[in-house]
Amino acid sequence: LLQAWLPSGQSIVLQPRKGFYVAFQQVTGADGHTRQLLAMSRSHVRLRPQTREKIYLAAQLLLSLLFIGVVGWWVARSVARPVQALRRATRRMAEGELSTRVGRQRGLAHDELAQLAGDFDLMAGRIEALVAHDRAVLQDLSHELRSPLARLQLIIDLARRSSDPSEAEPYFLQAEGEIARLDHMLGEMLALSRMEGGLPGMERERVDLAELVHDAIEQFRIDADAGRVELKLASVDSLVVSGNAMLLERALGNLLANAIKFSPEGGQVELTLRAEQRFAALVLRDHGPGVPDDELNLLFRPFFRGSNAARADGHGLGLAIVERVVQVHGGTIEVRNGDGGGLEIRVGLPLA
Repeated sequence: LLQAWLPSGQSIVLQPRKGFYVAFQQVTGADGHTRQLLAMSRSHVRLRPQTREKIYLAAQLLLSLLFIGVVGWWVARSVARPVQALRRATRRMAEGELSTRVGRQRGLAHDELAQLAGDFDLMAGRIEALVAHDRAVLQDLSHELRSPLARLQLIIDLARRSSDPSEAEPYFLQAEGEIARLDHMLGEMLALSRMEGGLPGMERERVDLAELVHDAIEQFRIDADAGRVELKLASVDSLVVSGNAMLLERALGNLLANAIKFSPEGGQVELTLRAEQRFAALVLRDHGPGVPDDELNLLFRPFFRGSNAARADGHGLGLAIVERVVQVHGGTIEVRNGDGGGLEIRVGLPLA
């Protein structure tokens, strides 16, 4: 019976005992060999091919939906985690915690959310630096204002106690000088504050640096002669930059005034203007006391004065204004102690 049924593709089901079935079927494998398949079961249910296909399709659909749900849950979780991190960081920033950063979150690779988190960290760092700078300047300004105001109060008190106008006149002259110094310092602070704001709408024009240098030398020659300091133009190339002539003139004036102030009698201030690749390099060198190496990076901080220049006139704002002017023109400024003493400041401005 098996030899007659099996080659025809039919299957044989036997029931040796109740509740137990044995099935025989001949199958041909992928290698071409024919084998007999034996199956045993406690139930005997034969599904029609159409029903079996429907079950297979339903199972595939169920598995596909399960897979799509798992993938969707993973994607939603991956997106929600960095978004929640951004929300938490934003709340902390709004509460005044300026050191808040999003950092690198899990799920962030190089997609738009990662870029947004990076931009947020850059913004937070910039805001923290600006607030810290403003607080430091405010503290320095409060300290700088305390001394002249105290002197002014003392001078006015002495003038009030004078018995006649001739005795009070010197005190009023001193008070006038203190008021003038305060006015100058506040004017410098206002200029620095405007530059820190980015100088919106700054008018740019083509500026001949060589002409600007020659004019500045002539303007400060009187101050240099009064201090017996020689102003020397080592070399000046004709270079043109794009910028604001008034601001550049002010920056150059601050550099020259600073160099003359710290030069000894009989000293020399050298100024060089030359082209270096795509930049105009302005180098100013004096032969004064210089600055301690550990204080060089503090020279451009508002109200800073070196330990070897604590008694010098001024408020420590000149170089801070120079740095800001150079920055808004897209340039660079470097400072170092020259060989043999003195200070050397190098300003680089992009050529027009």
